[in-house]
Order: sequence, then structure tokens, then C-alpha cells
Amino acid sequence: MKPLGLATLAALLAATTQAAGAAPVPEELLSPLRAGRSVGVIVELDASDVDLRARPQLPERYRALKDRVLRPLQRADIEATLDYSHLPMSFKRLRTEAALRALAARPGVRAVHPDRLYQHALVQSLPLMAQPVVGSAGLRGAGSTVAVIDDGINLTHPDFGGCTAVATPASCRIAAVQTFVANPNPGSAHGSNVAAIVIGVAPDARVASLDVFGASGALTSSILNAINWAIAQRESLNIVAINMSLGDGTHQTAPCGDALGNPFATAITNARNADMSVVIAAGNNAYNNGSFSLGLSRPACTPGAISVGAVYDGALGDRTWSAGQPTQCTDLSTAANQVACFSNSASYLSLLAPGALITAGGFTFGGTSQAAPHVAGALAVLRAAFPDRTLATVEAQLGATGTALTDPRSGSSSPGLNLQAAAASLSASNADVPTLPEWGVLMLASFLVWRGIRRPSAPLSLAGGNG
Repeated sequence: MKPLGLATLAALLAATTQAAGAAPVPEELLSPLRAGRSVGVIVELDASDVDLRARPQLPERYRALKDRVLRPLQRADIEATLDYSHLPMSFKRLRTEAALRALAARPGVRAVHPDRLYQHALVQSLPLMAQPVVGSAGLRGAGSTVAVIDDGINLTHPDFGGCTAVATPASCRIAAVQTFVANPNPGSAHGSNVAAIVIGVAPDARVASLDVFGASGALTSSILNAINWAIAQRESLNIVAINMSLGDGTHQTAPCGDALGNPFATAITNARNADMSVVIAAGNNAYNNGSFSLGLSRPACTPGAISVGAVYDGALGDRTWSAGQPTQCTDLSTAANQVACFSNSASYLSLLAPGALITAGGFTFGGTSQAAPHVAGALAVLRAAFPDRTLATVEAQLGATGTALTDPRSGSSSPGLNLQAAAASLSASNADVPTLPEWGVLMLASFLVWRGIRRPSAPLSLAGGNG
């Protein structure tokens, strides 16, 4: 896994490549507007003059920025629907093409993002990652919280500690339950399974369940709202990681760090600046150079995110999966640490973790959705056990100490999750991994732009595998 600490550089480089004048107008927004239908858009503002290090003042400074840029644009065909207090973004509903173009042309508007739909990226796993050894030594994640952005949960399931209500009784591991969609999906199977996996890895940690799924999926605006909530509650709940077991099924052959086209680039940078890791399922589309070429889905492709693919937790015989494609994929035989055929693969995949088959929260599933919360739980354990270590150091050790696992279909290699090895390495280390200071990032960005390099050719933040 490549070292972290340069997420700011990617944002700086992307900002330098933006053309002067109006923000780009996404083509997919024009068709419905011309047909007389309204569209939801995420408006991202240029926050380059906002000091991100002053975290307590960010909501006030973002509010002043939004008032300066957006308040003068008062139109009947622009409805202010939702604001994100800890992100330089607002959600609006537009009724005309003229409104879209006026918004994109407004000075200070960096990008206008479509409100896209995302879907779920659908106990032997714990010994495979050496969790019992760590747990028996007392490293169980006490005091830390993981925000699980998914659908709802079955609060009263025994895996959550005998909850009768949120945080009640004291044994209850659910710290918060929030809904970010008007008509939530009544199902709770996927969210319960994902949240319970986190608790299985970090038994003394807590989960904040953030429901973003409606009947058709989860919209960008709802997911951003949940990320914003996690940033706002980071200190009060000690949220150390965000887990997103979801994706859009797209095929991103390279990191999607261009903030003009990916609204999650800024959101994940802000979450990391708030000292939270962001763990995202790689996707279940079999993008592994077999029937389909390499690539991760969005938002797993976002620089700064920990993208997680799935391995089997044991020998399960032959398995056939739908893989999110019209064509199924089949593993004729299975074994522990074998990459599952459905798991998306790429040279910049961060980690591999147990994802098939995982029973937790009263349900059994297989997918990168199940692999991601193993990593989120591991981060909860390590951040609680080593509070003096930086986020960058803990993440780097998860990759550096994992055994390289090769996907035979693609030949790409990514580290497998080994919680015991990461804990041992952090325990033995006397100092954090050095990171480039802010002035160094600025100088390097200026030099690259001066040399005419408009965009990084390799991921500049969290990346894994052999790339």
C-alpha cells in the first residue's frame, strides 16, 4: 500500500486544470430538463481559500462562502433543498436548462454534479484476519465508532448487544441511528449484516447506523448528507471510520480523483481532514480482466478511500455468482484467501478482506459489501489501541503488514487484511510515518503544474496492490 498524506495535492492539481469561466454542464442533466422534468444537483463551490485545518470554524466559513456565491442567485426555477454544513456543497432542484446554465456560470461554482443512484455492493472470517488473537489481548475498539452508511438495521438483534433503544442499555453497541431519505427502504438485512461485521471485528466499538437507501437505491445527495453528518459528529461520537458498502457499478480503470466529475472527491478529502478513514466496497461486477476488464466502481475509485475487494473465508466448494452482470461468474473451487470471482480488481485496489460467506446480524451474504466492514472494524480496533498514531500511519500499516494476495485472473496483487500483524507493527513502532507538510504539498503542486503535468498519472493518496 502506498503511503498516505497527499490527498490535498490531488485536489490542488484538479483545481489548476479547471478552465476559466463556467463550470462544466453534465450532459445527463440536459435531457430531462429539456423534456420538462426537474433534476436534483449537487453544487460544489470553490473552497480553495477556506482553511480546512480550522475544523470547528468550518461550518461558519462554508456558510459565508455559500451566502457569497449562491444567495445572489435567486430564481423561481432553482429550489434550495438541502445544505451540507461541513462540506462546500449544497443540493438544489432545478426546473429549467436556463437555471442549470446560470448556476454553472456563477463565479465561485466549481462543479454541478448529477444526483446519481448507488446500490448495495452485495464465524470463519475472523480467524482468517487474526482477530481472535488481537481481541484476546484486549484490543477490541473500545471508545471508537464506525459510521455505517447503508440501509437500516434490526436494532434488537443480539449481535448489537441487547439494544432496547439506541445506546440502551450500556451493552448496546449502536451509538446512533439516522435516516437521510424521505421514504427509506423498509429492509434492514444488508445494513444489519454490515454493521454486525464491524462489531464482530471490534466487539467494544460502536456503530452509527446511517440509512441512505430508498426503494430504488441511494442517491448521491443522501450519501453526501450522511458523510456530512459523520464529519459533524466526529468529535462527539469519536467516529474513526466511515464504511460505505455501495457503488454505482461503473468501470473506473484509474483513480477518479477529478473533483469536477466526482462529488465524493471533496467529501472524502473533508472526512479525512476530520481524521476519519473512508472504507468503500470495490464492487461486485467481476471487473478483473476475465470476462470484463479491470476497474473499480465509484465511489471506491476515489483517491483517499480505502477500496476493499473480497476473498473467501474458507473452502466452500464451487460457487456461482450473478456478479452484477448479465453473465454469471463461477469459482469451480474455493479456499481461504482466494479472491472471489465477483470481486472487482485493479492495480490501485487498497486491500482484500473476507467477503464470502459472512453471517452476521442474522443474515448471510457474500460480496465486497461484507469485505469492507472487516477493514472498518480493524481500523476501529487500531485507532482505539494506538491513539497516538495518525490516521495515515494506521492505514499504511494495514497495507504494509498484509500478505500479498494475487488475483489469478488479472495478475494484480493487493495486501490481505491481517489485524494481528498491523497491531504488532504499530506496537513496535516508536514514531509515525513522516508525511509531507502542507508547504511541501503546495510547492510540489506548483512545480508539477509549472512542468506542465496537468493530472497525476498514479494515485496520490491511499492505493494498494502492486501499483
